[in-house]
Order: sequence, then C-alpha cells, then structure tokens
Amino acid sequence: MNAHSVLIVQDDSPSTGILEGMLEAEGFEVAAVACNAHQARILADEISPDIVFLDMGISDVETAIFALGAELEIPVVYIAREGSPQPPSPLFIHEPFQPVELSAILRVAMHAAELERQSANDRNRINTLLSVLPEIVIKTDLEGRIIGMNPAAELWTMRSVQKALSKPFAEVVHLVDRRTGQPIRNPADFKQLSDGESKTDLHILKCADGTERLMKSHDALIRDRLGKPVSYIMMLEDVTDSVECFVDRKHLQTALESVEETVIITGPCPADEAPLIKSCNASIEDLSGWNAEELVGKSMSVLLSSPREEFWSAMLDSVRSGHPWRGEGSGKSKPGSEFIGMWSAKVVLDEDGSVLGCVFSIQDRTHMHRLEESIRQSQKIEAVGRLASGIAHDFNNLLSVINSYCDLQILKLEDGSPAMKYAQQIRAAGRKGVDLVSQLMTFSRKDRPNPTMLDLSHVVEDVKGMLRRVIREDIEMETSYEENLASVKADQGQIEQMLLNLCVNARDAMPNGGQLRINVSNRVYEKTVVRNHDSIRQGSYVVLSVEDSGCGMDEETQKRIFDPFFTTKEIGKGTGLGLATVQSIIKQYSGHILVKSRPGEGSRFELIFPAESRMSGRAQFDDSGSSPAPTGNEKIFIVEDDETFLDCISGLLRLHGYQVYTAYDGSSALEMMAQVDYDMDMLVSDLVLPKLSGREVAARMLEHNPDAKVVFMTGYDDQLDTFYALPNDAIILEKPFPLNTLLVKVRELLDQGKKK
Repeated sequence: MNAHSVLIVQDDSPSTGILEGMLEAEGFEVAAVACNAHQARILADEISPDIVFLDMGISDVETAIFALGAELEIPVVYIAREGSPQPPSPLFIHEPFQPVELSAILRVAMHAAELERQSANDRNRINTLLSVLPEIVIKTDLEGRIIGMNPAAELWTMRSVQKALSKPFAEVVHLVDRRTGQPIRNPADFKQLSDGESKTDLHILKCADGTERLMKSHDALIRDRLGKPVSYIMMLEDVTDSVECFVDRKHLQTALESVEETVIITGPCPADEAPLIKSCNASIEDLSGWNAEELVGKSMSVLLSSPREEFWSAMLDSVRSGHPWRGEGSGKSKPGSEFIGMWSAKVVLDEDGSVLGCVFSIQDRTHMHRLEESIRQSQKIEAVGRLASGIAHDFNNLLSVINSYCDLQILKLEDGSPAMKYAQQIRAAGRKGVDLVSQLMTFSRKDRPNPTMLDLSHVVEDVKGMLRRVIREDIEMETSYEENLASVKADQGQIEQMLLNLCVNARDAMPNGGQLRINVSNRVYEKTVVRNHDSIRQGSYVVLSVEDSGCGMDEETQKRIFDPFFTTKEIGKGTGLGLATVQSIIKQYSGHILVKSRPGEGSRFELIFPAESRMSGRAQFDDSGSSPAPTGNEKIFIVEDDETFLDCISGLLRLHGYQVYTAYDGSSALEMMAQVDYDMDMLVSDLVLPKLSGREVAARMLEHNPDAKVVFMTGYDDQLDTFYALPNDAIILEKPFPLNTLLVKVRELLDQGKKK
C-alpha cells in the first residue's frame, strides 16, 4: 500500500526538517516542499498531494489558502506560530510540533481526504454528465474569470477550455441583456446573487458565426466547505425555436400603418402580368387616392403608369427572377393623375428559392420633384437676371459719364441760352436712361436681403428638417457646433439657400448612400492666407462646412465648379448654377468659399463669414438739383477706374473749392496716400476696383486716419447688398447719380465730422 503524499508549504523554516521526520515516522511521504503560494499551486497540480501542511507565516498565505483549500479542495493542515494570522479552520497544529498532536491531526486530515476522494468521484460523475449536456455550462471566479466550461460551451463559443481559462467572461461569451441591450460582463456583477440564491432569465447570445440565439440562463452562487463564496456557475439553454417568434396579422398590420411610406404586399409576379395585391397600408390613399380595401384583389397594373413602360418592365422582370429592385418612377393615381415615388421591391422566397410573393414600398417624391423643378426654374431666372445686371452695369457707366458731364456743363451755361436748352434735353434723355436701367435691375434682383445678426448653428437647426427630406434615407446626416460661436451679419434666407444647394450636391455625389456632416465653428487667421486662389485677410471668422463621403472631384473639375452652367450631372439632372449661386451670395458678405476634395474621398465645402460685421447706412439723395451747390476746401482723394468719370467728378469738386487727389486703382491710391502721410479728410472711391477693392482701400486709410470720411460709388447692383460690411458712417452713391448729390453728400459728411 502506497504511503499518503504530503505537500509542505513553509518559508525556509528550521522546523521543516523536523516536520518531515515526524511525518515519515507516521508513515507519510513528503512529496515536495514549497516556499510560497505560486510554487505550491504548481507542485499541487503536479503531485496531487493527499494533505497539505500550510505555514500561516508565509507572506502570501491568503493566496495559498484559496488556491489549495478553496480552489483545489485539498485537505489543509495549518501550521500556527506566535504572531501568525488565525487559521481559517480548526485543522491546525502549533510549533513546536508534538507527536501526539500531529498523530491526531493526521487522522482527522486523512478522514477529510477520504471524504474529498468521495467528493471527487461525485464530481467526476457530474463532469461526465456535463460533458453530454447540450446546454452551455460555464463556471467563473468571483471576478468573472472563467475557471471551467463543458464541451457544449466550447462548441458554442468556438474556444477550447485551455484557451478560455482565466479569460474574462465577456471576452469568451458574448451575452447581451435582452431588455437593455447591454453586454453581461460577469454573472456576479449582473445578477448580484445573494446567499444560496439562483436566478433564471432570458438573454441573447451572439455566436461566433455571427448569428444570435435566445438563451434561458440559470445562475447560481457556489460556496466552499467553509461557507465562503468562491465562484459562480451559469447554464445557458437555447430556447430560440421554442419561443413565439412570429407576429400575427393584426400586429403586422399595426406596424405597417405606423410607417409613412406606402407598403404593398402581393402574390407572385406571373409572366407578362403584374402581381395581385394582397394587402397594403393606409398610406396608399394619400399617395394614389385608392384606399386599401379597394386595392385588395386588384392587379398592381392599376398603379402602373404607361408612359414609363420600360421602368415598370425592369422592376417586374427583377422580382420575377427573385432579385430586389429599387428606382424612381411615376405611378397612376385613382383620379388619373400621376405621382412620383421612390419604389423598392423585394421578393419573398420559400426554402427552395421559389418566389412566394413580393413586398413593394413607395416613398412619395411628388412634392420634392415639384420643388426641385421650381428651384431649377428659379436658378434659370437668376442666371438671366445676372446677365441683365451685367448689362445694366455697363449702361450705368455710360450714363454716369453722360449725365455727369451734362450736369457739369449746365453749371457753366447761362439760363435761357440755346446751349442750356440742348444740355437740359440731354439731361432729360439721360434721366430716362436711368429709369430704363432701373427697370432692368428690378428684373435682375429678387427681394432685398435682410441682414441681421445670426447664430449659424440656429440657422442649421432651423433648416435641418427640410434637409433631411431632401437627402435620401441611405444618407446619414450629422450636425455639430462649436461652443460660444461668434455671430455673423447675413440674411437667413440666403444662408438656407446656400446650405440647401450644397446638401443637394452632396446627396447627388453619394448615389449609394453615405455620410453628410454639417459643422459650424469659429476660426481665426493670424495672417493673410491664400486658399484656392482666394486671399483671406487676417481676422476672426465663422465657418459653416458641409462635408460628404461621396465620389469626390479631381483638380480639373474643382477649377470649374463655380462656373455658371458647368455641371457633371447628366442632361436634365442639373443646371450647374448651384455652386455659382453659393459663391455669389458668400461674396456679398465679404466672405469666402473653400473646397477640398479628392476622387473617391468625398468633398468638403467651407463657407467663411466675417465675424461680428457692423452695419452702416446707405445714402438717400435728392435728385432735384434745386438746392445750391455747397463748397469747401478739404482734401479729398478720389479712386475711380473709369478715366472719363474720374475727370468729371474730380473737376466738379475742384470747381467747388476742394483739394482733389486722384488714382485709377486701389494699389496706386495707397501708394499716393502714403506719400502724404494719409493726410486726407475724405475718400471717394468706387467699390469695385482693379487690384484692391474700395472697401480694402478705405480700411487701410482708416487704420492711419480714423477720422477720415468715406463715400463709396458703385454701378453693380449686388454691391448694394454688402453695405453692412462697410466702415461706420460710410455712404454709398448708386451710379448714375446727379453731381449736385455728390456735392451735397460730401459736404454733409464732412460737416458731420466737424460736429463730433
């Protein structure tokens, strides 16, 4: 008969040798000696001792107690010494060892070992049972690490026991709470089982092959012989096939009625015929005028519009062959009119792949098509209007010269002379020309923009609902805003128009769906930069960006996207005026539009608005010419690129006593101003100039001479819509204007400065 084996766990104690001798005298074999818990666990797995003598004085005694007594369930005799912790059980012996005490302890320990062997046999029988169970059985420690699992669990998780041991429960078993959708990390954390308690619940198991199964879980808390919680055990039973997984007809109909889209269920689609309608939801009446009861039993042909026969033929051929289909086409309503919808068709197949029926869904796009057509017509009208505006500008320049020289000549003629009569006839004809240009400009402009202080994040939120209806359901729209956004001065309607144009372009760039991101943020340029050939001056701005994940554009396309009538769309699919309109509007606000795009990587458009622009007034002037012409002696600098008109107004101001300096473009004007140290009382400048704009010239001059006054002139109608971006107290004279008006406004503005 083999001697019983003993494992001694003691940290290099002189009494170890004494204990070995006493055990051998009692007929026991000391198989190994370990000095810490880690060695003890390794040796215990190798030699499977009958008894362990564990010194309570080792540093990691708690770990050893758990590993040997609770986890491996080996009978443990604790060695107590002075100052060591209290042994967790009455099976202990004091140092120095007494033979009588050791003999008694060994008899008790051997009895415990016999009981443990019987328990081991019971566990073997249980393990045999677990090995054939179809249910998943998993055992974890208190921290949720796996310490055991049966073959069924290996099959479901595609993990062997060896690879699963010590792994977190959630890493091996992907179990989700059916009610909350949250993953179950650990049966202990989720269940919070109390003493002797077990629980049952339903969860969803996400299997390794990607499928999901409904599982009934049985969970219990396990304690050791000392009553201390040591582990949890969970059994998962697959109940997917036994649970009600179908919805009756009433529930299905309720679900269909809650859908805004029209849904039609039909039988199979026979050759050369449309399928018969079995059921449809109430939305069909709003779409076609037919109610659901009227259509049941009728052929789908009652909804098919004959002018699009090729369209319907393609759809029906697809469902006959068992393939899904999607496309936009017109349908026939009960009153005989047409509706336009986005049609989707899917087939229902049996186990053999035969077609049992079809499900059609229709998204009403009639109103959207009308809106798009209206936008296209509006864009065409706008293009013609812009052409008219350009022609009117040329007329304005001619009339400015004619009328100004005529007014200048009248100042030098005597009343009643023949020459005065001729000059007055010329001026009358010139006034009629002004009226004619005004009518032309009325056609070119729509409602005047109404610029107000805006938070662009609020504008986006206001229009977001409309944008969601414009883009398709397969496009995910995301909006984000920076905190503490600066305000911009703009017309909300124009901002919405730009945003709509950009989003429609983004939608068309994503025919297979994608992501659309709209962001508003602050931006500061520390110095003047050049982006896309556009010079952005240093300062604070607010950026509205629209980014898509669509097809993107190459460099050649990007060079032309702002050209009117340039489009990459098919004939009839777009006018090419959308981006040209956006650029035109943003320029009205002294802003910029930047684009970043690469083929296959989407596009990003940035609308950059000056932050916190200030508003100034627009001049209203008296056209009668009846008041006497005022005079003065102040220094006035005139910048005008039309040489004839420049000579005219400069001569007029000199004639009335002013000291006049002139330049034909912005750069020359600044150079000449610098030579006289910007010692000017007033700047009279055209808004549109070569090299530098009139606004830029005024801004540079006011940096050096903030008390100077500014008068702007323009023959461009759209420049009048940017008056709010001008310096304080600046006025605008719209060409052509009477020369007496220039004299009056110059005097009023100069006198206003003196009062201050």
